[in-house]
Amino acid sequence: MDEPETPKPKTESHRGLRKLRKRDVFDLVFKSPWPWAAVLFICLAFLLTPGLNYRVQQFELGDIAPVTVRAPFDFSYEDDVTTLTRRDEAAAAVLEVFNFNDVAMTDARNRIAAAFEYGRNALGLNSPAEIGSEPTLPVDPAPTPFGGPDTPVPVPPSREELAAGLRD
Repeated sequence: MDEPETPKPKTESHRGLRKLRKRDVFDLVFKSPWPWAAVLFICLAFLLTPGLNYRVQQFELGDIAPVTVRAPFDFSYEDDVTTLTRRDEAAAAVLEVFNFNDVAMTDARNRIAAAFEYGRNALGLNSPAEIGSEPTLPVDPAPTPFGGPDTPVPVPPSREELAAGLRD
């Protein structure tokens, strides 16, 4: 019997690596059903997507948009001519003559004095005028904005002093 042939040791070929041809890529990609499924999916998505319109629409000034247009950002536009016109209209709408109420201060003082008088009557206290002398308030042991702890708190003016001040 013949001796079996021993395999030859591998040596590098003079051809090197074979270049990848278009036909080889095509065979490799389309051997499997997945590339066909991807192509079918893309075609169906393209055909079934509503609102895809690749025609350029021509608009004229004053046309109404067929769809709602949303701006991707906000911007402000100031119309100087309209702003000045509206500012002048607003200035013209304001009355130039104002009625000065010179009795308002007197009225406010009378209301405040009446409120304190009502409070004294509700508590059953005598008014300073009935006592005959200015009442002294207790000394606050804590420092006050008027002075130290021994400084008495100033007494508010009597009703007659308020009335005399209002007459002036």
